[in-house]
Amino acid sequence: MKKFPVTYNDILPEDKFQSISTYFMEGDWKLTNKSYDSDSAKLSWELKGPIEIICFEVATYIKLVIKKYIGKDIHLRSMHTNGQTFGQGSELHRDRDDIGYYSCILFTTPHWDLQWGGEFVCKDYKGNQHSVLYKPNKAVVIPSHWEHYGASPNVHTDTLRTSLGLIYEVAR
Repeated sequence: MKKFPVTYNDILPEDKFQSISTYFMEGDWKLTNKSYDSDSAKLSWELKGPIEIICFEVATYIKLVIKKYIGKDIHLRSMHTNGQTFGQGSELHRDRDDIGYYSCILFTTPHWDLQWGGEFVCKDYKGNQHSVLYKPNKAVVIPSHWEHYGASPNVHTDTLRTSLGLIYEVAR
């Protein structure tokens, strides 16, 4: 059985990471993102407009890394942009309720200081909690039915914490 969460430091080649982080940093952000579909869900930032080709290139690259780890063919099912500033904590949620899907969160902010917070937190099926520090060009992969959230940046920064969320389905 494979262990999760699995993390990848510097998952992307430098040129791909520079392209995606530039797209995110120069993007047109709007305050309409929700972790789940509910009127009471807290809002955070998401990129406005169609998703650019660089996101699909990154998703394809990461797909091959995950496929090698899990040993199964997978297909991209969805893609989601996310941005948070101080005070915009997201809520514990699942991306999917069913088994056979994997969520990958790619940290896309080009510079991040450890003191700024923004960690990724998840809870496995046994209830064990895992915390992954935010670091540029790091990816975290978990089964999509695990509860998780991205912590907002803390009072030490006004930098936008950005990530690209990818959901892959195991081929049937």
